[in-house]
Amino acid sequence: MAFYFQLQFKRFLRHVADAGFPGLQVFLAITALVFLFVGISLFILLQAPYAQYFYPLLAVTAVNSLSGKQRNDFLRLTFNAAKYKRIRLFENALVAVPFAAMLITQQLYLMAAATIAVAMVLSLVNGVGEFHWTVPTFFGKRPFEFTVGFRKTFWLLPLAYILIAIAVQVDNFNLGMSAIVLVYIICFSYYTNPEPSFYIWVFNKNPRQFIWLKVKTIILYSTALSLPVTVALLSFYPEKVLIAIVFQLVGILLIVALMLSKYAYYPTDTNITGGILFGACVLFPPLILLVIPYFYVRSIEKLSAYLS
Repeated sequence: MAFYFQLQFKRFLRHVADAGFPGLQVFLAITALVFLFVGISLFILLQAPYAQYFYPLLAVTAVNSLSGKQRNDFLRLTFNAAKYKRIRLFENALVAVPFAAMLITQQLYLMAAATIAVAMVLSLVNGVGEFHWTVPTFFGKRPFEFTVGFRKTFWLLPLAYILIAIAVQVDNFNLGMSAIVLVYIICFSYYTNPEPSFYIWVFNKNPRQFIWLKVKTIILYSTALSLPVTVALLSFYPEKVLIAIVFQLVGILLIVALMLSKYAYYPTDTNITGGILFGACVLFPPLILLVIPYFYVRSIEKLSAYLS
């Protein structure tokens, strides 16, 4: 089991080096990621309404990403049953403990314990939300992100819609804004992994046309998923329409930045630099106006190898 985690750590260091952080800079990059996690966590816990419930959901979602059937079938074939169970427990703990630690800093001890407990339970199952039947979507015309992502996370979207219903019932606008944030966090997850090159060169477009198509897809589909929440907010809180629109625009721009960062470092699947810059945009949204052009230029260069 120790060899497995040593191998995973070496793979992580290699990805960090490939992202442009050789030698001592690897340590600096890891330190920056730690501070970024702490900064975003504190921002959510201190600013978001009902964060004591919202933040553990993020932890569970992160832990559940380790429960993919294909990944765990490979682990079962590689290790005996006892080692497999220990690996699953330790992996889930590694992901859940930082979230629990942040909850403890805010004296949310019960939620921290619940986060660890759920992580341990998830180590016994493969993929909450994974099914052996195909979930129909209206995203098929423009693969890849929304089609694949929606089928993996469709079970999370009703939580956002339930949240907006509760917000309207208790007359809490801030809780309703949390529902919008949750929808866009779900959409963020669609752009965390690069697609196979086939899903790029299948488009008969040049890099600029390809990126513009991706931007239009983000605007159309993310707006569609958040529409029930937005309509509810505008219907019951028309005087706060400007705040809702700003949140929508920031959410769309953040997805665009994340999409561009994916192609700016394509085809690597561990984008350290892009992750740091994207996290900085989450903490300070005006940075998006600088980060998007930077990612755009890099994306054009990378996509030129796949599109004419």
